Amino acid sequence: MSADTTTMVRFCNQQKIEELYCIEPHRNRVIALVRNDGQLKVVYPLEGYISPRLSIGFGEDFSQRLFDWKPDLVVTIT
Repeated sequence: MSADTTTMVRFCNQQKIEELYCIEPHRNRVIALVRNDGQLKVVYPLEGYISPRLSIGFGEDFSQRLFDWKPDLVVTIT
């Protein structure tokens, strides 16, 4: 994670944020973190994961693309 992302994760952890999605378009990467046992923890693997709060899915079979230049990483909202 970049320094900015690490700082954001620390802040969100302190504020008791339930879910955090860090999108780093210059690195062509999405990092998902979900609160578990009182801490934000990285969701891995992200492929096939569906957010319990937002109903956003991550994977190859979904219809809405997050990054046009990376066709194998897409997002869908149900």
